Amino acid sequence: MTICTPKTAKHIGKEAKSNHEEICRELGTDLHLVSKDLRTSLSGISMQLEAIEDGMYENNELAVKKLLAKVLDFESKIHAITSLIKA
Repeated sequence: MTICTPKTAKHIGKEAKSNHEEICRELGTDLHLVSKDLRTSLSGISMQLEAIEDGMYENNELAVKKLLAKVLDFESKIHAITSLIKA
């Protein structure tokens, strides 16, 4: 995902452009960490769904409720990221 492009820095001065590039580097690092966190969460949800499918849980209803809570947390994280990008 590219947030910063030459177009976004086109009409700003040299000092501002330098600041803009620094912010872009920082955002890139932060986005990398956030995407890793999201991938980890998604992998956990996926593995638990496969376990339910394979009959590994005695109480599928409880397992599904726990997974729904994780999905809501996942959606919350995505919403927060979207809000930051739009800001």
